[in-house]
Amino acid sequence: MKTFSIHITGLVQGVGFRPFVYLLAGSCGLKGTVENTTAGVVIRVTGNPKTVREFCDAIRRKAPLASHIDSLVITETGYREWKDFSIVKSSVISEEITEVSPDIAVCRECLADLEKQPR
Repeated sequence: MKTFSIHITGLVQGVGFRPFVYLLAGSCGLKGTVENTTAGVVIRVTGNPKTVREFCDAIRRKAPLASHIDSLVITETGYREWKDFSIVKSSVISEEITEVSPDIAVCRECLADLEKQPR
């Protein structure tokens, strides 16, 4: 088991990207976090390196239709354990300006995800 930081840039905020990553990580059995930052989306995950590579490949292949990934960079970091996978509060980590999605309607999949969430 190893811990990785995955930094994703592009049109990855305001398009359901974090909930998508959350569900994908759960289906892969990975634990960690996903957050929006001013420099893009940052995923921190601990798991088998092969599973993490497959997870990253799936992010590229299955990303929400309204998203567009410019870059996905994986870096091994110091080992860390998490109890589960969670979406964490957005943070400001740089002076960069993130891409903002154009006004789009809420997709059917997002509405279905919202209905599954506890209120």
